[in-house]
Amino acid sequence: MYKEMNALQFKHTFVQNLKKLCDQSSVSQVARQTGIGESTLRKYLNGSEPTLSKFEQIVKHTGHSIIWWLQSNQTVDQLWGSIDQDIWEKSEGFTLLYFEDIKQVHPQFGVGRILFTVYHLLSSGWQIEDLLGLFKVKQ
Repeated sequence: MYKEMNALQFKHTFVQNLKKLCDQSSVSQVARQTGIGESTLRKYLNGSEPTLSKFEQIVKHTGHSIIWWLQSNQTVDQLWGSIDQDIWEKSEGFTLLYFEDIKQVHPQFGVGRILFTVYHLLSSGWQIEDLLGLFKVKQ
């Protein structure tokens, strides 16, 4: 199930989809399209996790949704059918709002790990205030 996706699965899925995109055109073309350097894209293709701002930049400039970037061999309908959309939107909002603060306290956490941790915890009944305490960020 999607809501159980962990950081390793995020990286694998992101890399798979980036490879698909680069295979359809080229790394150079994707770099021009997104405004992200070829060397950075090659790092992602080799398994480095993008920052939230780079991930957003890729999503924005490739014409593919966040869902496309995070899905593996599932259709969008299957993917959306397996997650709670309200919780997903709260998770995205929390991650966007507090990502930089969380990175200062937990530099080892990438965007995927934070996003899916937040989703999983909210799905388990945690409240936003609980997450702020967990990640040690101030509101």
